[in-house]
Amino acid sequence: MLVLGFLSMGQPVIAAVATTDQGAAAQTIDSSNGWLAWWMIPLTITALIIFSRIPDWRLKKPRLCDPAFSSTTGLLLFVAALMGGLLGANIAVHFVSPPLDGDQFDLAATLPLMIGSYVGQGVIFLLVPGLVLGRKQRRWNRRPMSWWRAVLAGCLGMAIALPVTMAVAQVTGILIEWSTGQTLNEIGHGTLLQIKEAADNPDVILVLVVVMVVIVTPVWEELLYRGMLQESIRSHPLTEGESPWIAIVITSLIFTTMHGGVVDLRGLVALFVLSLGFGWIYVRTGRLLACIAMHAAFNAFNILFVIL
Repeated sequence: MLVLGFLSMGQPVIAAVATTDQGAAAQTIDSSNGWLAWWMIPLTITALIIFSRIPDWRLKKPRLCDPAFSSTTGLLLFVAALMGGLLGANIAVHFVSPPLDGDQFDLAATLPLMIGSYVGQGVIFLLVPGLVLGRKQRRWNRRPMSWWRAVLAGCLGMAIALPVTMAVAQVTGILIEWSTGQTLNEIGHGTLLQIKEAADNPDVILVLVVVMVVIVTPVWEELLYRGMLQESIRSHPLTEGESPWIAIVITSLIFTTMHGGVVDLRGLVALFVLSLGFGWIYVRTGRLLACIAMHAAFNAFNILFVIL
């Protein structure tokens, strides 16, 4: 699976803090945003205090259900969906996207790449699982939250996770600059950088990419990573009956690896922390809708951050 992460590095993904773009020339960060960096420290402390006050934040009484598929089936489908997305993206690059010099993409090339990737995943994720899902009655150890409470929990989870991930990115960036002498860039995500550049002359392609990033990407990624991968790891014989944190951490490591081609080291560390939040809110609420809402809110914030 980790190998697939490096194979799919060219796929555009967005769930990452706005930090440094890999390989890009350094930019000067506007000093007027300095207050945001410094205020992350007290905001993070406040967020962690609030988090520690949430009932069962350690997930000792998680909302879990019997998965509708075996762990082996889920893991195989996860790999198959990744391969389907990779195949779809490659087809889109060669037959839809205009030829570009090197590995540089603009939004006009990124949009069909995203569509091809999601269509490829959808063929596997929607058609093949139909042969194995739904044959087993699902039993819950605790009743999941209602859908509206799950959405609210996801939005509140984003409010708590945001300052924490930004603080982690800030501290990691300081350590990288101190150890390497490298001057870090302001934006650390390839797609975010493209959106920022395209925002000067907005068009239909920009709108479509934003819709994909804020709506389609959270839905697909959470179905794939939390709904399939995390559940498969949790129900695996080696981890079954253990703390759900094991499945959350392993899933987050894989999720972070998959973003390695478009996010720098500072962003990857923060993304791992963010992914832990996605996994936690899913287990805490018992609803994929919660982590989808949290993911969508985070992506929307990042777009607003780079545009405004």
